[in-house]
Amino acid sequence: MAQSNCCICGADAVKPIEGYERLPRVTSDCLPFPAGGALGVCQSCGSVVKRADASWRAEIAKIYESYEAYRQGDGHEQRVRDPMRGDEIRPRSALLLDRVKSVLPLPEQASALDVGCGSGVMLAALSDALPNWNLDGFDLDDRAALRLRAIPGFRRLFTDDIADIDARYRLITLMHSLEHFDGDLVEPLQRIIALLEPEGGLFVEVPNVDVNLFDILIADHLIHFDHAALGAVAKRAGLSPLIITNDWLGKELSMVAQFGSPTQPVAPWPNPVDPAWRHAQIQARTNWLADSLVLAKHATDRGGSVGVFGTAIAATWIAGALGDAINFFVDDDPNRQGRLHLDLPILAVERIPANATVIVPMEPAPAARICARLQALPQGLTVVSVTQGA
Repeated sequence: MAQSNCCICGADAVKPIEGYERLPRVTSDCLPFPAGGALGVCQSCGSVVKRADASWRAEIAKIYESYEAYRQGDGHEQRVRDPMRGDEIRPRSALLLDRVKSVLPLPEQASALDVGCGSGVMLAALSDALPNWNLDGFDLDDRAALRLRAIPGFRRLFTDDIADIDARYRLITLMHSLEHFDGDLVEPLQRIIALLEPEGGLFVEVPNVDVNLFDILIADHLIHFDHAALGAVAKRAGLSPLIITNDWLGKELSMVAQFGSPTQPVAPWPNPVDPAWRHAQIQARTNWLADSLVLAKHATDRGGSVGVFGTAIAATWIAGALGDAINFFVDDDPNRQGRLHLDLPILAVERIPANATVIVPMEPAPAARICARLQALPQGLTVVSVTQGA
């Protein structure tokens, strides 16, 4: 990987991660993707970025040709436990929007724009929480237009240049969109925030590279954010963050910001990380991911039925790498149970076959909890975590 400009700070100082190009990858809509690409760490700001060259852009175009968000749940997003509501299981967007409203006061009537709206999960959450608002969406194409029009309050879908939008918004949301942006982020962010009303706010949700061990494997994520990178690009764009936190949703970063003079107290800017430390960390993680594939392959050697716990990024990556050795997936989400993922059945825990092997590809803390739960089942399962040494 030759040096290339960092899309966070603009410096020509990106140092490559060795061996990354040999790892199989995965798409953000959960399909296996071949090995390749180039990952590096900026030696100026410590940000983790991909190299956006002609080869990467060709890969991204191929991914987006048939992109289908939340394909495992027929377009329905994952549900998560909300500790603020007694661990009630809710759609992720609904939980996040509640947190946004706690930071940024929102009136009874106004307009919102969701950038990268996809199948409309955030727009649906906005419709439920703010029933008197006008809701617009922006995306690369109109393939989800019919689904979007069914959302109460939905008004328009924009698919051309965002600079051509003539409306103004009290709230603009980027739900897992910013990590897909190609090139320096400042100019596109400034075009977006130019659409804000004077008291309007921007909400950004991105994966957190500090705790999401598998995010670097996502082929169509160009930037892998930490607190400092998200804060830095906000500052360069002229935003004032009201909050940047990893407390709202596990493995993710949430930012609410305003442009110019904010109407609420401003959060302190995150401290930058040491570039040498970050490079060593990401190099070690890349090596660990390679080792985890070896561990997962050994788990299939005993024969019998083999499944993978989960149907999201990590599970798809492991299953794609192991190919025909995998027979099923396991998922707690009832929207996914009974469906197919990668042409394999998605089972509830109680339907795992007796004496099967279940591979658990998750971060250490949740993996430990899930392994203990599966080992206590009466089916006599062999449970293998690939987070050892993470």
